[in-house]
Amino acid sequence: MFRILFVTLIFSIIVRAQFSPGDLSNAHANLEGMSNCDKCHTSGDEVQNSKCLSCHTEINSLVNSGRGLHAREAKGKMCYACHSEHHGRGYKLMNFNQKGFDHGRAGYVLQGKHLQLSCAGCHQAKFIKGNAKKRAGRTFLGLEQNCLGCHTDVHKTTLGNNCTGCHTQSAFKPATGF
Repeated sequence: MFRILFVTLIFSIIVRAQFSPGDLSNAHANLEGMSNCDKCHTSGDEVQNSKCLSCHTEINSLVNSGRGLHAREAKGKMCYACHSEHHGRGYKLMNFNQKGFDHGRAGYVLQGKHLQLSCAGCHQAKFIKGNAKKRAGRTFLGLEQNCLGCHTDVHKTTLGNNCTGCHTQSAFKPATGF
C-alpha cells in the first residue's frame, strides 16, 4: 500500500512539473491555474516582456519615456532575468538593498536634505501618482521628479513652478536665489 501511494505521489509531482514548475508568488497568485498560463506564457514558451508590460503599465510607460530604473538598466533585458517566478508564495520578486541603493540609478540623484530621508520618507501613498497608487507601500514607482510632486506650493502658483530658481535642496529657507 505504501509503495502504491509513493508511486502515485511521485507520478503526480512529475506530471505537475510538466505543466507548472511551482507555485507563483503572492503577487501573481491570481494567475495560477492551467487556464491562465497563456496570460504570461506564449504557447508554453518563456515569458515575453510584452506579456509582463501589458499588466505592469506604469513600468511600460517609464521604459517608453526613458525614465526610471527599468529604462536605464533593464531595457532590452528579459523581465524574468530579475523577476523570476514559480518559486512559491513567499518568494520576493523584487530584491534590492534599500540602504545601499544608489538613487541616481533611477534617474533622480538625491541631494541636500533629500539625502537625510529614508526611502519611506518620500515613497508615501500621498505622493504616489497614477496606476502605482493602488500598490502604495509595495512600490517605489509613481513619484514625480519635480518639487511640487511632494512639496506644497506656498506661493499658490504665483511664482511659477521653477522652485530651484529661488530655493536649494540643502535648505528651503532662506531662499538664497531670490
